[in-house]
This record gives sequence, C-alpha cells and structure tokens, in this order.
Amino acid sequence: MKKAAAFLFSFILLISGCEKPDRLNNEANNQLKKNINSLASPNDTNKIKTNIFKGIFSNLNKTKTLAGCENDKKVLIADGSETAEIERIFDEQTEKNAGKGIYIEAEGFTSSQSGINGKGTDSVLIITRVIKYEKQSECK
Repeated sequence: MKKAAAFLFSFILLISGCEKPDRLNNEANNQLKKNINSLASPNDTNKIKTNIFKGIFSNLNKTKTLAGCENDKKVLIADGSETAEIERIFDEQTEKNAGKGIYIEAEGFTSSQSGINGKGTDSVLIITRVIKYEKQSECK
C-alpha cells in the first residue's frame, strides 16, 4: 500500500511539474503582449516622446546622417529607421548633384548605440515617420 501511495504521489508530482512551465510560459507571453500593447496605446503615459527633426539628409558610404537646420550638428540615423523613401530620392538626387543632401522633416527620437569598434556610445536618431522631403539641399 505504501508503494502504491508513493507511486501515485510521484505520478501526480511529475504531471503537475510538467504542466507548470507551459502555464508559466503562457503567462509570461501574455504579460509581454500586454506590455507591448500598452506601449502602442496612444493614451499611455509611458510612450516614447518623439520630436520633429528638420535638416539635410545624407547617405554617403552607407552612413545615413541628418545635419540639423537649427544647429548644423550632424546626427547618425540608426539602421531600421523609416528612411527607405528618402534613401531612394537621395540616390536619384545624388546622380544629378554629386552628393548633396535633401531637405527632410521627420518625426523620431534620439537614442544611443555602441560606438565604432565597440568603443563608447554614439547618439543616434531613430526616424519613425517622414513627414515631408524636398529635393533641395538647403534648410528652410
């Protein structure tokens, strides 16, 4: 009788132990989805604050930069930014104007990434939306 009780106890422990990670994993996934959805919510106070950036976009040697109109400071544009359309326009413009940039107004935010050769950090601009662009190489 003791062997049967021990076997039954071990069996129940084994079954309940096997189900627990899946349940916890599902709970973790559900919590992650809630967190992502809350970040995407327009009413969320934790949403990343974006700014409007105006400047001259350049894409030379596969390095995208924006030279600000207000201070002429160049900022690296992070890979993965929403720049496909302005890159195409820049490439067309470069054929005509030998490397001159194009004027853009874009929404985004600044962040930091590992510096060249993994040394230090660089400030980068992450463009989330291009508001407008013009095929001119001067700030307004």
